[in-house]
Amino acid sequence: MSTDVAVRPEAQLEPIQLAERKLVKSIIVGAAVAVPICIVIWIGLVALALATSIWTASWASALAIGAVVGVLAGVFFGGWAGSLIAAHDLDTADSH
Repeated sequence: MSTDVAVRPEAQLEPIQLAERKLVKSIIVGAAVAVPICIVIWIGLVALALATSIWTASWASALAIGAVVGVLAGVFFGGWAGSLIAAHDLDTADSH
């Protein structure tokens, strides 16, 4: 009975791991950059909408919703941009 398993040598596995780490780092940095930008954009959009409407209640709840949507948008777009930036490194490491 043979238990031979085709295992990738460690030397070939290292570039892929490095590329994956760079991808994760790029996603985290992209999200960290995009979240504050998106928060400002969404709070500005909500404030502009409230300023031109007949809203008589407190703006705090509406601006808080804008901030939450900004966080969600920032995580999405930052992660998307970060993965686009580092995708070529992962593709290069995978092809070797």
